[in-house]
Amino acid sequence: MAAVVLGAAASFVGVVFFEAALIVNGFLVGRPPSFLRLIVLSPVMAGICCAWLAKGIEGGFQGLADTVLAARCGRYLALKDGLLSSLAALASFGGGASVGLYGPIAHLGGLLSNFSKRVLAPDVGAACGVAAAIAAVFNAPITGLIFAQEVVLRRYSLRTFTPLAISSVVGYAISAGLLERPAFLQIGGMAEIKPWTVLLFALQGILFGAVAAFYTHAIFAVNRLSSSVSLLWRLSIAGAITGVLTLMTPQIAGSGRELLVLTVYGFSGDWQTATALTGAKIAATVLCLGVGFAGGIVSPTLVIGALLGFLFGTFIEGVPIFVSVVCGMMALTTPVIGAPLAGVLFVLELSGNYSISIAAAVSIAISTYTAARLGGGSFYDRQLQEQGVDITVGKEMMLMKEQSVGALAVGDFVSLPDTETAKSAECAMIEKQTDECFIIDADGRYIGSLRLPVAAHIAAVGKGDALLAELAESPQEFLYADENLAAAMKKIAEFSDGWVAVLRRDGTLIGGLVKLSSCALILPPCKNYAMKTRTDKQCKTLWMSP
Repeated sequence: MAAVVLGAAASFVGVVFFEAALIVNGFLVGRPPSFLRLIVLSPVMAGICCAWLAKGIEGGFQGLADTVLAARCGRYLALKDGLLSSLAALASFGGGASVGLYGPIAHLGGLLSNFSKRVLAPDVGAACGVAAAIAAVFNAPITGLIFAQEVVLRRYSLRTFTPLAISSVVGYAISAGLLERPAFLQIGGMAEIKPWTVLLFALQGILFGAVAAFYTHAIFAVNRLSSSVSLLWRLSIAGAITGVLTLMTPQIAGSGRELLVLTVYGFSGDWQTATALTGAKIAATVLCLGVGFAGGIVSPTLVIGALLGFLFGTFIEGVPIFVSVVCGMMALTTPVIGAPLAGVLFVLELSGNYSISIAAAVSIAISTYTAARLGGGSFYDRQLQEQGVDITVGKEMMLMKEQSVGALAVGDFVSLPDTETAKSAECAMIEKQTDECFIIDADGRYIGSLRLPVAAHIAAVGKGDALLAELAESPQEFLYADENLAAAMKKIAEFSDGWVAVLRRDGTLIGGLVKLSSCALILPPCKNYAMKTRTDKQCKTLWMSP
């Protein structure tokens, strides 16, 4: 029942957001010459609006990448930040910035998972919202289902399949049945494709994979180059440049959906016009997304891919231009969003043609591999990596990277000033039932450690009055409190078993952790620290192979 309600809500919200954005953007489309100044200034005003909305958001605009991260970590999205980010995306698209709507719509669907906390887990709720939103705006329920599993959940399981399928189908039923919205694109009437042309589609995949990698790298290069400029200024300048490009090529305004439809149904221009439109759209999209306009990447990438597909079909004999356009559209988009299987099913759902789906599958597979080899990868993964989050390492490793060593350090260990003697150290360790003590100086800084057998031997040979300052072993095995747990696990692989000191960066001792055996390791509070009696049941231990 929760999947049904969430699917219905996500579809309604997605459709309303989509139609509202088209209405706002419609003020730019087909305007008479007297409104040319408005066409130039609208992206600037959109940038100013985005900069103003960004003041109320912590950490920048939210997007689908944040939905993926929240689902991966089992968290819910911040509702306020999500809503403000959606308004910013609406302003960006409506003002003519070269950004898409489908990413923000999918993010809105994931945001609705906040209202299903008592019924659905955070990852499943977010994926259900995304699946329903995608199914509704594209009228493609299978694509919505697979996209949510492939991009948001990053896994396929029986536990998640049922709610995702329900939400996706409900979203499609409301959009296509209740609201009677037309399909995103009508791809049909295709003739059979000759088997030998598969080689040409493979070639298209190689070329488009390289373009996808360059395209992604360019966006983040612009982001790094412009990061030193204030958000208001960089959005305003980028908006002005986009306005000039739109004035020269009005078809690239906003997501360019009208241009996509014209290209898929039969581009009437020549290759020179297609080249100019492609260059302007790439420049505007890289600039807008690079400087930080709120919005998605899917729509502009579909347009660029379709135009490049037209050019490929124009210059390569033997490839039907219509097929080349469809394959190019998906061969560029799927590596960028990291959803190759959803891309193939998208073509199959919208076309109902098996031959064109095979051609698209070849191009998509080769382009995805090529882009990955060239360091392109998913745009959403790259967004998170720029924030210092590597989502590809797995959920457990991500959680470990978020956990600091200092938060796990315990204080129930033996530490003595360097003015104490070996005999007093022996007594303190026996009393605490541990086999090691930390030695600190007068300022509390860690200078080394002493083992119980060593202290006992020194006392036994009549040197129990020796000062710890003279006996301290070199402090080689220690961790800093601000290190994350994942880094600590790798570091202590070479440490000996027993206590590991935890220090501040100035060398001050603040706590300790315990390493057990060659496998494993960080040990939060334990009642009995005696090496012979410590057991897994007595200790809450996090295990990991070095």
